Amino acid sequence: MAIDRIYTAWIPILFVAVFVVSVFAPRTIRARFFLSFAAGWVLLGLVAAYLFSSAGPCYAAYVGSPAANDYAPLMQRLHAIDAAGYPLGALEWQAQLWDAYSHHRYGFALGISAFPSMHNAISFLYVLAASKARPWVRVLTWAFASMILIGSVHLGWHYIADGLVAWPAMAAIWWGAGAYLRKCGYDRAVRASDRAQARSQPPVPVAEKPELLAACAAAIG
Repeated sequence: MAIDRIYTAWIPILFVAVFVVSVFAPRTIRARFFLSFAAGWVLLGLVAAYLFSSAGPCYAAYVGSPAANDYAPLMQRLHAIDAAGYPLGALEWQAQLWDAYSHHRYGFALGISAFPSMHNAISFLYVLAASKARPWVRVLTWAFASMILIGSVHLGWHYIADGLVAWPAMAAIWWGAGAYLRKCGYDRAVRASDRAQARSQPPVPVAEKPELLAACAAAIG
């Protein structure tokens, strides 16, 4: 259930991450994050998902996959947990998505796409964006990305390859976004702006620096 709740929290955390990056991240990281974010959804969530159209283990039996028998024990285990009074959000969502697909209903968050995993791709984007952040932030993003990778397989949503491809694919997008921002002059413009702003700020009077006053008093004494 803990894995299920963490995996379900991916959606609200998505909005939290967008807010945190918008407010607290340096300008270069913020620009690189949102450029990678948009490119990831287009290249991985649309283009790659179309080219490699697939359904995860939870739908293997429905689509007649020869691997259905291999994943039947996993799905039986998840349904047994759910039936024992420990409701799993993954099973509810999986049923809703298949119902929408089988009845040709289209809408927000109703698509089925296993490869590559956008859950894993976006989670790893947090790791990349926090690579220069404080240690506890880096640990937190790595822990979340790792739990999403585990949960994507453990809950029957994805095959392990879906996540293992999503991570380096997002890393390539992150690298490309950084190269583009350097090439177009954005990073250079931000550094120039920061230097100009630093020069324009008046020096802080000594009276507003208690540590300097204390050092001067000690030297005079």
